[in-house]
Amino acid sequence: MRILRHGLFLFVVTFAWPALAACSALTSGSEQERGAFSRIMAISEVKAWLSHISSRPNVHAAFVPAEGTQVIAGRCYWKITLYSDEGSHLHLWNTFFVSATGNGVLIVDNDGNPLSVRHWRSIKDQ
Repeated sequence: MRILRHGLFLFVVTFAWPALAACSALTSGSEQERGAFSRIMAISEVKAWLSHISSRPNVHAAFVPAEGTQVIAGRCYWKITLYSDEGSHLHLWNTFFVSATGNGVLIVDNDGNPLSVRHWRSIKDQ
């Protein structure tokens, strides 16, 4: 068992360390974080959801800005979650992971798995 743990540790240090280091260097409120939020706002489904929310009385869109960064498949992502504020409670709409170094956006499905926007669109109405 010790060898397995040691092997896993070497794997994490060798392959994940650069992404972990890059992620830890990102700060909340930075230009990269604002860019991540802008990329989410450009998604057509997000625009439609915002329009729907704004048409309902006493309901507002709310978001948790960059709940920090996370490494997924060796890449660093900002985590941003969108809610509808129903007055008495928040209703989760979607959680997004936005690449900190590129244009990649992942959307979390109902099982907690990050999906590409293309894949999410292909299954969301099923």
